[in-house]
Amino acid sequence: MEYIIDRIENKVAVLELPDRSHITVPVKELPAGVQEGDVLIQGEQSEWLIDQKSTKKRRERIFRMMEQIFPKED
Repeated sequence: MEYIIDRIENKVAVLELPDRSHITVPVKELPAGVQEGDVLIQGEQSEWLIDQKSTKKRRERIFRMMEQIFPKED
């Protein structure tokens, strides 16, 4: 299952699940350098891992949407 970091506040990350519900996880339990918008998965040992491929695809999709909404003016 994929989890998306919705926000980080007060050393706690709020993760959004596919059904749009949320859970909280202490940031110290997550990989170093996590950021809002990262896609996380749980490994075989229940450790949190950043899914780099899914995170990149998600950021690219959001960037394209933002370009459509706010086109650059020349």
